[in-house]
Amino acid sequence: MHYVGFFDHAAWQLISALGFTRTRLEQERRGFVDVTSTIQYQAEQHAGSLKRRGNTSITVLHRMLNNENGELAATLQTVMLYFDPEARRKVPLPEADKSRLAEFLIRDQEET
Repeated sequence: MHYVGFFDHAAWQLISALGFTRTRLEQERRGFVDVTSTIQYQAEQHAGSLKRRGNTSITVLHRMLNNENGELAATLQTVMLYFDPEARRKVPLPEADKSRLAEFLIRDQEET
């Protein structure tokens, strides 16, 4: 299985759903770069939640479930840094997005 590829695709779907579409990021000349990723393999599998919002980053948690029995197969937690690709440095998340992102935060008991 290509877990990382699945999670990467899911990450772009999540980022877009959070309001950071590719079009918007291109227009604003911004983007996200992954800082860390942690995969915990739970079970063999055949092939999205916002965990934390900081000043310049978001932490997302993905859960991959077995589509036949609903069991947890793997999790991926990624710290994504909001980034100016021209200046090659992190930049603060826009204030309007910070408050909106708070609506997507998950509680600790929803993590696994």
